Amino acid sequence: MVLDHCLQLREKAREVFLGEALRWIDAWQQVCEGDIDRALRAAKCSGDHLFRVALWMLAARWLDIYMQIAPSTGALHTGVGFADALLLVGFSCAFLLVLSRSLGAAPLLARRDPYCVESLHHQV
Repeated sequence: MVLDHCLQLREKAREVFLGEALRWIDAWQQVCEGDIDRALRAAKCSGDHLFRVALWMLAARWLDIYMQIAPSTGALHTGVGFADALLLVGFSCAFLLVLSRSLGAAPLLARRDPYCVESLHHQV
């Protein structure tokens, strides 16, 4: 029974991976054919894809800044240490705290907006 469940999970993961790979191939094919607009629109409509790209950009930016600052600390410092990870977590928590308080301070939907119902059912 457990083995069957594991096999089902493996098949589901394979389907998800193949589906994601086919989506990437389709997007690159559109870019190569010159239909960049359609490829970008498909990427922007996927919230999951945007989230992964945003995380990748944040990580790459942090690494870029770290690589610029780390050489100035001298040869004794040879890697990412506990303090570096703690600073990253601390600034991330501070950012999330400020973001959550800012979003909680005002309503996300405008009151008495005559176009609110229309905008909720808008499709591109």
